[in-house]
Amino acid sequence: MNSLGLYIHVPFCLQKCAYCDFYSLTDQSLRSCYVDSLLHQLAMESSRCQSYLVDTIYIGGGTPSLLAAADIERIFQTIHTYFCVSDQAEITIEVNPSSVTKEKAVAYAACGVNRVSIGLQSGNRAELAMLGRLHDRELFEKAYNVLRGMFSNVNVDIMYGLPDQTLLQLSRTVDYLSTLQPEHVSAYCLKIEEGTALARSGLAQPDEDTQFHMYAYIIEQLHAMGLSQYEISNFAREGFASQHNLKYWSGRAYLGFGPSAYSYFEGKRYGLPRDLTAYIQHRYTIIDEEIIDEEAVRQENIIFGLRLTDGVPVNLLPADRLSIYLDNGYAVIENGRFKLTTKGFFVSNSILCDLID
Repeated sequence: MNSLGLYIHVPFCLQKCAYCDFYSLTDQSLRSCYVDSLLHQLAMESSRCQSYLVDTIYIGGGTPSLLAAADIERIFQTIHTYFCVSDQAEITIEVNPSSVTKEKAVAYAACGVNRVSIGLQSGNRAELAMLGRLHDRELFEKAYNVLRGMFSNVNVDIMYGLPDQTLLQLSRTVDYLSTLQPEHVSAYCLKIEEGTALARSGLAQPDEDTQFHMYAYIIEQLHAMGLSQYEISNFAREGFASQHNLKYWSGRAYLGFGPSAYSYFEGKRYGLPRDLTAYIQHRYTIIDEEIIDEEAVRQENIIFGLRLTDGVPVNLLPADRLSIYLDNGYAVIENGRFKLTTKGFFVSNSILCDLID
């Protein structure tokens, strides 16, 4: 059977983070209606998936941990009713420190969840307030300990390049992270998106040199903790790389459920509108549909492959454009594969644009 990933987008948050551009709403009055429509979409889409084995499930958001335990149970009952799910499937749920409870963690485990992702972002109270996060370090630690008692595969998100952040401040967050010993860490450079509260604030990020030193510091310190980098922003202990996210970067099939979710299935990429009202009325209008032809596959193999530390076969790339990156320390060739270095990862967007032009 072909393998398939399922992504479920939960579009609710207690409060919108200052940097967030994902689709989420603070009005939770339609939460039950959303779950009903999600179950309907799962049942409807399953008819196309009879030859597929689901080997990853990822519930993201938004804030999935706002859903009641009973709702999570209904979602997984529906998935197992309509889809063939591997006994070894990686099943992830994102949680927020301010809304995860032991009761919910027990329900997640009972439903087969075996991987949890929790957002720390920063160990600094002032930085958390600036980002619009609802937790402090004490609340995070309480939630983390609950999860650690239930799950042996925990990811922690952190951010760097925050307004007015110094390398010393970042080091305190990384030092705190070292006491937690997670199996996986996602370390994202803050991107200030238009239309967000952070963009309206006018706060400025550190300069590029400082951000690069922060990135290099994170890589070095996480390596010392036993977490190897396998993607631009992702680090894992042996055997704990995110299998669901690897689907995105290796061009494998996944289906998205919920408003704003995207799919890559049977040669097409497409999404659903950022519209909860339409979604609960079962109006699953397809948007941004793109047929991924042979040339698009070639370009995406380069774009996504170069996000990974394994890189891509050098013969996929235009030979006349590689020397500038090799000679200046942005990339190396090892065992016939072109791989970006730390320096190259930091400016990867410009390199990718050049190599697929």
